[in-house]
Amino acid sequence: ATTNGPASSQGQQRMGGARNQFALNVAGQRVHYNHYSLDGMENTDPNFNTYLFLPSIDALQEFKVESGLFSAEYGRAIAQVNVSTKSGQNQFHGVAFSYVRNAYFDARNFFAPVNPPFKRNQFGGTFSGPIRIPKLIDGRNKLFFMFNYEGLRERRALTQTGTLPDARFRSGNFGFLNRAIRDPLNPGQNFPNAIIPESRIQPISRRVLNDFFPLPNQAGGGALGITNNYLNDESRRTDGDQFTTRGDWNISSNQNFFFRFSQTKEPQYIPFAIKDQGNNVDILGQQGVLGHTTVIGPNKVNDFKFGMNYFRSANIQQ
Repeated sequence: ATTNGPASSQGQQRMGGARNQFALNVAGQRVHYNHYSLDGMENTDPNFNTYLFLPSIDALQEFKVESGLFSAEYGRAIAQVNVSTKSGQNQFHGVAFSYVRNAYFDARNFFAPVNPPFKRNQFGGTFSGPIRIPKLIDGRNKLFFMFNYEGLRERRALTQTGTLPDARFRSGNFGFLNRAIRDPLNPGQNFPNAIIPESRIQPISRRVLNDFFPLPNQAGGGALGITNNYLNDESRRTDGDQFTTRGDWNISSNQNFFFRFSQTKEPQYIPFAIKDQGNNVDILGQQGVLGHTTVIGPNKVNDFKFGMNYFRSANIQQ
């Protein structure tokens, strides 16, 4: 398995977000050929076969990746990524974490004058144990809970260049191109000095240029000095909040129930070559699952799962 392969190009354009910046290639196959499950529940995004909900590491009990030949219970796809979440135990356990990356701490590239701005903060925690209410419920050996939260705040500087019409284009002055500009209203005649009169420029065209396209902010390249004349250094903004809550009920040594609900919100702004014209990615994912496991005799186990997924994704292009 490797994460060095290409991500989903169609997914990046259509859905956007972290799912389509993610790549996992197993047994030499494409990223689209993976199948994900969480606590035995379908966890594959139906649009581009990426994961639907990515749980926090502290909420996980175990994971297993299978490829090649596996039993029919896993269904389709070439690679199976099966993950299980933790349940509570008889003792209370808690953990909190904060992971910080900042360009201030990074070594500067030898050839770069300064470090590009970059800030990433990942934080959260997990708390679990028995459900205990004095004089009412003593959940030791019977009732357990687990709650997990994780947040993400990231600001990553991106430098992009674009080509925009300068003041000469906007005023109709094309003389510097050394080409004749024909007058469509007077066949056979050219505009003098390749300059379109101000009165012949449509108000709608002028409005579009002035309202949606800024002026160049740096010297252009190319033979005429008009290419790559705009620099945008907006940062890519990523905010994420997710939580998982789980309850377990051990009825007896051979029968138990569990319920889990997980939710993630992942708003993101992805800059374009022109400032303030990037994409807003808005993602809401929810997953709920109810499970019942029964041991029947010395050699039979019945495992029942009922669950639901809700996934809303919008890649809002300005």
